[in-house]
Amino acid sequence: MKNILLILTVLIYTGCGENSNSTQTPIYSEVSSNLSTQEMLNNKDYKGVVNKLEGIASNDDEYLKLATAYMGLSGLSVDKIRIKIYSLNDTDENSFMSLTNKINESTKSCNIPLEYLDKSSHYYAKITGDECTQYHEYILTTEEKKICLYRGFSQLVETVTAIGYITGDVTNLITNIQDNKLTTASCAMQYAFNGTSDCRTYKKDGKMFSDGKYYDRVTIYSNHEEFQYLLTEDKLLGIDSGVKNVVMTNGYCTLDDFSTRIQDKNDLRYDAETYFVCPVNLTADDVLIDALNEGIEAIIVGADGDPDLIKSVKGFKSEILNRDYERDDDIKMDSLIQYFDKYTD
Repeated sequence: MKNILLILTVLIYTGCGENSNSTQTPIYSEVSSNLSTQEMLNNKDYKGVVNKLEGIASNDDEYLKLATAYMGLSGLSVDKIRIKIYSLNDTDENSFMSLTNKINESTKSCNIPLEYLDKSSHYYAKITGDECTQYHEYILTTEEKKICLYRGFSQLVETVTAIGYITGDVTNLITNIQDNKLTTASCAMQYAFNGTSDCRTYKKDGKMFSDGKYYDRVTIYSNHEEFQYLLTEDKLLGIDSGVKNVVMTNGYCTLDDFSTRIQDKNDLRYDAETYFVCPVNLTADDVLIDALNEGIEAIIVGADGDPDLIKSVKGFKSEILNRDYERDDDIKMDSLIQYFDKYTD
C-alpha cells in the first residue's frame, strides 16, 4: 500500500519528461543506471523507467510505474489537470473544447506522441481491469479509486490530445474560426462510419506500410485545402461489415520505414510520390470513443468526495451528446461527428 502511494505521489507535480521532445517513440535501450525504478520516478527520469520495464513488466507495481512514467512524459500532472478542469466556466457551453485547448497547449509544448498517452492508459487499465465503473465503486478501496482517477485523467488527456491531432489549430474551435482540418476529419469519420461524406471525398489506392498493415486511403477537401486519411476495417464488426475506422496519423513517412517520419509538407525531404500520411497504431474509436467513455466513467468513480470534478466531467458528456447526463448513455461515433459539426459549419 505504501509503495502504491509513493508511486502515485510522483504525478502530483511534474513537467516534461527528460528528453521527451527528442523522439516520436520510446527508445528502448540497455539500462546502465543502477538506480531503482522508484528512484528514477522520483528523479523524473521517465525514459529510464520505460527503458527498464517496458516489455518485461509482470505485476501491478511495475504496471503502475510504467503508467506513471508515460503520464509523466506528457508534461501533465494530476494537479495540473484538476486545475485546468476547475478553471472552466460553469456557464461555458463549450467547456469540453475549452479543456481540449488548454491541455493541447501543454502536450504540444512537450511534443508528446499520442502513443505515450495510450500506453499510460493501457497500463493503468491492466491494474484496474473493468472495475473503474459506477457499478463497482462501492467495493473499491480508497487506493483503488485513486488509481481509477489517474486512469481516467490519462484517458481524458489521450482523447483531447487526439482531437489536437485531427485539428489544424484547436484555438480555432473556441474562437469560432472554421478549421478545415477538423472539417475534413469529421467527414472522414462520417465516410468510414456509413460511406457518405459532406465534403468532397475521393478514394485512393490503398497502401501497405512497414507494420504489415494495409490501409484504404481517402483524400478530402475543405475550402480547396486537401487532407489525406487512412482507413482500416472496424475491429469489432470485421471485414464483411463494410464499416471502417479512421486511423490516427502523425506527419508523413515512406511506406517502408516509420523512422522517415516528417511533420509537414514543408520539410525538404517531402515527396508526394513516396511520402504518405503516417499511421499511428490507434484508431478514432480507440482514442475518441473508448478512451473518452471509459475515462469519464473512471474519473467519476475515482473523484470520491469531489462533487465539482464529477459535475464537470458529467458536463463534458452532456455537452457532446447535447442532452442530460445518464450513466449508461455512451458517446458513439455518430454523436461525436454531430458534435464536431458544430465547429465546422
